[in-house]
Amino acid sequence: MQPLLRFLTTTGVGSRRVCFKLIVDGRVRVNGHLIEDTTTPIEPDDIVKVNGRVVRGLEQKVYLKLNKPRGIISTTSDEHGRRMVTDLIPRQYARLRLFPVGRLDALSTGLVLLTNDGDLAFRLSHPRFEVEKEYLVAVEEPLTDGQKHALERGVDIGGEHLTSAKVKSLPATGGLRYSLVIHEGRNHHVRRMLKSVGREVTNLHRVRIHSLMLGRLPTGEVEELTIDEIRKLFKDLPEIEAEPRQQAQPTATLTPRRRPAAPRTRPPGRPPLRGKKPGATGGVQRSRRP
Repeated sequence: MQPLLRFLTTTGVGSRRVCFKLIVDGRVRVNGHLIEDTTTPIEPDDIVKVNGRVVRGLEQKVYLKLNKPRGIISTTSDEHGRRMVTDLIPRQYARLRLFPVGRLDALSTGLVLLTNDGDLAFRLSHPRFEVEKEYLVAVEEPLTDGQKHALERGVDIGGEHLTSAKVKSLPATGGLRYSLVIHEGRNHHVRRMLKSVGREVTNLHRVRIHSLMLGRLPTGEVEELTIDEIRKLFKDLPEIEAEPRQQAQPTATLTPRRRPAAPRTRPPGRPPLRGKKPGATGGVQRSRRP
């Protein structure tokens, strides 16, 4: 038994964010019932449908690394018919609905992780976990010390802050190649950082995600991660906090406040009533005149 959100991510429906939205948007049914609570427990014999299609559980997680060539986009669908990283996956993995972790633009090359493990993908790609990604970057002109310091402090572009990068000059390159390590993965992150300090990127190649290294994998080739690589990849990754329950909140209704009752007053001219005698059950008795 596992929560609905975890079930969808581990069966390869999509990333944690995508599956979360599918649930709260009312596109998931369990045994014919619409479910909008991400924590709903799923039993092995439950029938789960997303957009009317049955989701079947996968017993085994798959982890592949790809050396992405230039011109390939990091997505699972494209309306323009461009080649995608999923087009490079060997046929034996086709039914597993693997997806790429994080972004790597079409002009960039290097390491892409492909998996059906939505939880791992979320932990590796979400900015709050600050997972390192390392790139080898070539520029037209060497970076000055001031430009390096600016990259290491982080840069602001149009109101958006791109966090700091670790910058290291590679030897025997004449100051034209660098190693940059960042812990976010925003759109064109490295290219925009360097452009903001006055340098154009001529080549961008990713070589590491967390502990996973590209190594000597040839361009365009795919291979399964070793057991050791998988263990190291999971090591030191923070656990995912449980999502808040997604349930409809009752509409608050305001009950008008009653004014406090005013103290009773006697009509003018009316004599005060005398108290009851102890044990009396009838009306108020007046004392007799002598």
